[in-house]
Amino acid sequence: MKEMINVVGVSHKYQSADGETETVLDINFTVNEGEFLGIVGPSGCGKSTILSIISGLEKPSKGEVFVDGEKVEGITEKIGYMLQRDNLLEWRSIEKNVLLGLEIQHKLSRENIDYAEELLNKYGLWEWRNKRPSQLSGGMRQRAALIRTLLIRPKALLLDEAFSALDFQTRITVTDDVYRILKDEGMTTVMVSHDIPESVSMADKIMALSSRPARVKKIHEIKFGSEFLTPFERRNAPEFGQYFNTIWKELDINGE
Repeated sequence: MKEMINVVGVSHKYQSADGETETVLDINFTVNEGEFLGIVGPSGCGKSTILSIISGLEKPSKGEVFVDGEKVEGITEKIGYMLQRDNLLEWRSIEKNVLLGLEIQHKLSRENIDYAEELLNKYGLWEWRNKRPSQLSGGMRQRAALIRTLLIRPKALLLDEAFSALDFQTRITVTDDVYRILKDEGMTTVMVSHDIPESVSMADKIMALSSRPARVKKIHEIKFGSEFLTPFERRNAPEFGQYFNTIWKELDINGE
């Protein structure tokens, strides 16, 4: 299987008033094409820093990152990034919001506009394309934000606590929606979350990190009886509790 993201010996330090602070230490992992990797770890351990390094927003102090075989030297169009907020602009319609990235990159070709219309129709937003963001549910807004990101045609997608601003019930629905879209589009995904159940319900692999500086404690393969289960269905599968308990214990940092 093709390697889409390869992180090799990555460490990161930043300068603070107290001197150098190490955030991540000798991180190594790969994510294959179409695979979903969840990253969990104690609060403040450096999870988001790893995403920033993959995307090229931060430079590692040591090590290298490759996306689709190409070394990351700075911000790259091969990576799409979704944060906690959907950042939809209220004064633009949903259709104009999803086209915003293409507009900024001067890529509003007929082909790309047709692709936008295809995704809006495919994922249930076509009838809402002329509405404002405030007229949509939280789940629909997240779908719109995801379509906006996919239109740039990234090779991989980074999710940084992308669902944490939603209430619990909405999150359950949204994770099903987002998971379906990512699998339909064959998108390679790395998701940082403080929510272990959310990670177990969506990921193919989960990387458990230590407290800061983050080190890889273990990468868990997540397998259920059927590969076609939705995140909601995974939560009700017998394997779910076993994975949760194993990873919860992995993150018990008492005594470290």
